[in-house]
Amino acid sequence: MKVFKVCSARKLEMVKLNCLIFQAVLLHVATATTIQYGKFDADHNFRRVIKRIPYKQNFQIESNNVESLDSVVTATPGPSPPPHTKYPEMARFIVHNSDWAALSYVSFQKETQGYPVGAIFSISDGPREQSTGTPYLYVTDLELSVQDLRNDSRCSLTMTLAEGQYCQQHGLDQQDPPCAQIVLTGRMQRLQNGTREWDFARQALFSRHPRMKGWPSNHSFFFMKLKIDDINMTDFYGGPVYVDVEQYFKAKM
Repeated sequence: MKVFKVCSARKLEMVKLNCLIFQAVLLHVATATTIQYGKFDADHNFRRVIKRIPYKQNFQIESNNVESLDSVVTATPGPSPPPHTKYPEMARFIVHNSDWAALSYVSFQKETQGYPVGAIFSISDGPREQSTGTPYLYVTDLELSVQDLRNDSRCSLTMTLAEGQYCQQHGLDQQDPPCAQIVLTGRMQRLQNGTREWDFARQALFSRHPRMKGWPSNHSFFFMKLKIDDINMTDFYGGPVYVDVEQYFKAKM
């Protein structure tokens, strides 16, 4: 009988302990709130923003609060493109108003050798008030794409009006022809340090991508440009058009 009483007492203590643990869990859940909300960012993608407040314990949980992005994603309507029948002007408009492009090239890496691959790069053809039509990039040899371009400089850059607000404002899908896109094909060339074009590329990129100024100096970044040989553009129904390169560079912005 004595052994039974001891066992019963221990069971009662365990029940009480479990109740206390359960209450503590409920308290932590009540004090740890998760807020989820979203908004359309500058590129019209619905961005999910999550704020998590760490539990009130002795250790700190790493925060993933990205509310600070709100100040970045506020966008104002951009300029309207020219009529779709003005091919050189439309091509220049897309390039100048693009802050990034998809770079396509042939891989020389062991795992993907011979395959077509791609990467996203920030670009600029000049400061906002000065368009040249030539896209410039700020890169490092640490990029696999840059390594591959040393073996074969042939490549293409693809840009689209979907980067801005035009397509969304007009109810266009990113693949709708009036949501114009352009493919510039040519060869990538490295700029020589200290030249006038090097200075211009620096101004063109740093004025529109200010974070580049703080990129690591030990990564040996340098400027490149695409020497355009061919321009393929889809800006309306009926299929793509080829834009004369000479007329492209003569177009007034």
